[in-house]
Amino acid sequence: MTVPMLPTEASERLALGIRDISPALSFGLNLDSEGGFIGLEIVPSWVRVSRLSYDQAENMLDAWPFKGLLSLAQNNEARRKRNGAVNIELPEVDVHVEEGKVVFRPCVH
Repeated sequence: MTVPMLPTEASERLALGIRDISPALSFGLNLDSEGGFIGLEIVPSWVRVSRLSYDQAENMLDAWPFKGLLSLAQNNEARRKRNGAVNIELPEVDVHVEEGKVVFRPCVH
């Protein structure tokens, strides 16, 4: 049995990628040359969404916009490490209810 987090009507109207164009909040970040945060703009918007698997996205890391996003993520990770951040690797899990009990199972890829 699946119990949704949001009412079905809200998911149908607001979920990204359900329709050709979806309502969204777009976040514009201004970063300094080292990837540090210096400004933020949040605006209501309409977006087109393409759903990709992790494998599909990984195969596109040499193409725009993924290449730029990867570079930003790598710069941010390096900046965080230089500033003493700790990285904790946790397994991805599937959470569901079986016979009234919450069950956690590691996802195997």
